[in-house]
Amino acid sequence: MNCPKCNSILPDDSEFCQFCGTKIESEPIINVPTRQAANREETAKQESTSAPVFIVSSNTNQATHEPEQKSVKEQHCKKCGGLIDNETKRCISCGKQYFKFRPLVLAIILLAVFFVASAGLNVYQYYIAQENSSKISSLESTVSSQKSKISSLNSQVDKNKDKAESYDDLISALSTGNLGYAANNFQSSESVIVVSKNQKNRKFTLTANWSNGGTVSTSYSPSLPCAYVSFDNNEWNTSTTMTIEPYRTGITTVTFSNDVDSKTFKVIIIVTD
Repeated sequence: MNCPKCNSILPDDSEFCQFCGTKIESEPIINVPTRQAANREETAKQESTSAPVFIVSSNTNQATHEPEQKSVKEQHCKKCGGLIDNETKRCISCGKQYFKFRPLVLAIILLAVFFVASAGLNVYQYYIAQENSSKISSLESTVSSQKSKISSLNSQVDKNKDKAESYDDLISALSTGNLGYAANNFQSSESVIVVSKNQKNRKFTLTANWSNGGTVSTSYSPSLPCAYVSFDNNEWNTSTTMTIEPYRTGITTVTFSNDVDSKTFKVIIIVTD
């Protein structure tokens, strides 16, 4: 809407003109003659006289002799019609505060908001990166721990496999052939011998007695045994000692045979840690 007095553009809800203070609804519009109209009337009166009169406009003198002062346009409150202070932008009558942002101030405020938002975004991204890094580190630690557990379980599985194979070998040795005895003149003092893999000079006694003599031989199962046996004497009459030489953990079956008769017997050697 426009002010009926000064024709200034006003908000639709204005009760008073912010520029001339005119009340919009009740005050009548007063036509004030302009300065130019007054000058024209005065000139016409002077022309009607007999003597010519030369008039110099005061505006011309001000322009010639004094710099024109810039007038400050008054503003009035749209709520009560009171005068608004140009410095504080506050209505003197009702105290309503008006704000007028200059372009430079508005630009500074927008830049400040932009920088604050950018800083906040950077802080947020840094926080997210740190949180993700912590999660990755935790996951890596968990994966490493799980790998260690898997390695330990694999080691236990391998040991259990060795024990299972040793158990099968033991069952097989116990279920076939004579164990530690073939005859009174062909036998051993022990049938199952347990020895540590680091143990040295573990011995047992072999009895081999024939009236005309004979030869005793040994064979091993498996073909790569966990321990070997050696004769302490190359020749003997009734019995001799034998030394066990362990190499690794496991079970080895030693079969004793001779060239006098077909009788054989076995000795089981169990090598432990």
